[in-house]
Amino acid sequence: MKRSKEFFSNEYGDGTVKNKDGTTTTRYSDHYIKKQNKCFLLLKSKHIFNDKKKGYKYSENLLDIDGNQEYGYFIIENDKNIVCFVLDKECTSKEGWDFLVKPYMEE
Repeated sequence: MKRSKEFFSNEYGDGTVKNKDGTTTTRYSDHYIKKQNKCFLLLKSKHIFNDKKKGYKYSENLLDIDGNQEYGYFIIENDKNIVCFVLDKECTSKEGWDFLVKPYMEE
């Protein structure tokens, strides 16, 4: 969708950012829900630290780009330290996150 592509390009460019700490790669998928007249964007980012001891950080964010609102996020670092919620619902795993996000990414 045009709005999603514009948003992503403005915020993330081509989706790859390198800095002194490492490299972050971000991709997105989107879905428009006609009944709600909302476009949801699911961002998926992985940061690989240059310092191998730090490992990586993976995150996903669910956004309503038309309403400029974050609906939730999922963060995991080196297979631990999971932070996960969608609106007022918490989850403790990637599977739980996928379950909570599913209604926003398909109709």
